[in-house]
Amino acid sequence: MKWVSWRPFAICAAIGALIFSLCFHLEVLNPVNVRWLLQYDWGQSFVGWQAYRHDGWRLPLGAERLLDWPAGDSIIFTDSLPAWAVPFKILSPVLPEPFQYIGWWFLVSLILQVYFGYRLTRRSGLDELESLICGFLVGLTPFFLARLYHNTLFSHWMILWALEIYGFESEARRRNFGFGLLLLLSALTNFYLTFMVAGVFAADVLRSLLRRDRSGPAVAASAAMSVAPLVVSMVVMGYVSARRSAAGGFGFYVSEALAWINPQVPLNSRFLPATPVSQGAYEGFQYLGLGVILLALLGLGLRLQRAVQKASAPTDGVRFDGAAYLAPSLFAFWTFALSDRIHVGANLVLDLHYGSLLGPITSMLRSSGRFMWPVSYALILATLLAIAKLPRRWIKPVLVTALVLQLADLSAFLRQQWMFTEAAANPAAFQRLRSPHWDGLIRASRAVDFQPSDPRAHLALFWELADRTTKLRVPVTTMYSARIDSAQAEFQKADEVAIRRGRFARDRLYVFADGCIPETSAQFYRLDDVVLLPPLQADVSDLSPAPRSTTQCRAIKISSMASTSQNSQ
Repeated sequence: MKWVSWRPFAICAAIGALIFSLCFHLEVLNPVNVRWLLQYDWGQSFVGWQAYRHDGWRLPLGAERLLDWPAGDSIIFTDSLPAWAVPFKILSPVLPEPFQYIGWWFLVSLILQVYFGYRLTRRSGLDELESLICGFLVGLTPFFLARLYHNTLFSHWMILWALEIYGFESEARRRNFGFGLLLLLSALTNFYLTFMVAGVFAADVLRSLLRRDRSGPAVAASAAMSVAPLVVSMVVMGYVSARRSAAGGFGFYVSEALAWINPQVPLNSRFLPATPVSQGAYEGFQYLGLGVILLALLGLGLRLQRAVQKASAPTDGVRFDGAAYLAPSLFAFWTFALSDRIHVGANLVLDLHYGSLLGPITSMLRSSGRFMWPVSYALILATLLAIAKLPRRWIKPVLVTALVLQLADLSAFLRQQWMFTEAAANPAAFQRLRSPHWDGLIRASRAVDFQPSDPRAHLALFWELADRTTKLRVPVTTMYSARIDSAQAEFQKADEVAIRRGRFARDRLYVFADGCIPETSAQFYRLDDVVLLPPLQADVSDLSPAPRSTTQCRAIKISSMASTSQNSQ
């Protein structure tokens, strides 16, 4: 099969665009509309991109020093989609200000999700129309669409492509090239996806070794050639650096035993009841949708029937090659997604306490619930392989019925997703920092010192402030990112100590997001209901003095790591 079949791709693009219109406000495609991005995890991606765009070129290639000043940050750890950030930085002189590519990445990813869903089922033995319906269904999987708030993790098509390469590409060279390209693309998108693709690639290497299709050294050499671009890109972009990972999370950001049939909240399904889950289990949200669930049950029934009849292959001879060799990777993904704390709904039923034994892995991949995605797609693929064995006259009616049920089941869910991007139609660029005086204060500063240095409790304010500072090429002392430089963590700790003792660098603009100011003779001001201490050279004639609070200000918490990610990395 060709790498791209253009006529089906065009139809898949139309289907993807239709689903996009159901889930996204179309204004997100406006590249100069950034107001909707100053919320949720989109703020992390957009602010990271804007800092990268306005800073100079550095080594490693993903580095910038406008965020987490003075040590700096990286687009790798701000989830700013390096695959697009680097070329757009090159084009920056001719791009408008502001500029965003996140809305278009959502559209591209949705189109590719439908297309690779089509390709997988087309190669499973279904005809073109049947495969297009299946692509539509794969594009409507709720656990995929639920990643709307996290643009890099909206790239599930990479998992689908990895399964296609593994199961249906018979030529070793094409498999190695495909996996090499996918490993590189995933590393330039989100490293969680790299591990998922690597798990499928490992199964391919295992299959080649055990089947002895080639000699061991030949398999090792091919695998090394596939992995080499990944390693080079990681070094060049700055994956390998002295950074501390975000604290904790394994056993918290999990999937649970009912994940495939549990909508978690009522709006996620019109028909199935929602079972509450533990606080972090939203990361393991895996609901398939009623249409796909019924298909899976039908597929299971067909497989059991054929097991009794001892029929092992589709009537047309199409098979997914090497399912047994893929099973260990899928089992590892499944057990890691469940973590060492097994939940049924919100109930902890088994605590195995092995998380500490995995050390760096659980620290690096703490949102383990995401690793259910490859297992879910393997389940969907197995279902469609089974459906392909039905009598031809039944396949289309079954698939159309499943699609109608899927759309009906997800109608409220799709509307809910669309409302996330409704802010794109809001004409106000800023919700909090509306005063034009902010730009003058920022320009007069060597750096903007945001307090508290962990911005998680004040993200909406931080995104607007960081948007202003990076656009003006003035650094800010913190960032909401997945990893923090060790030297930056020490700087933030010392900075908090100095502020608590009333010592300030008078060339900085201090912004106190929680209004908590230390006992000192310095004059604080209030702008847009935000307490600040301007740099000495700033014009304060239009600012209102901030009244001293008569209540005891809480102690500023000093943490060993001031900037951590909520759940994104």
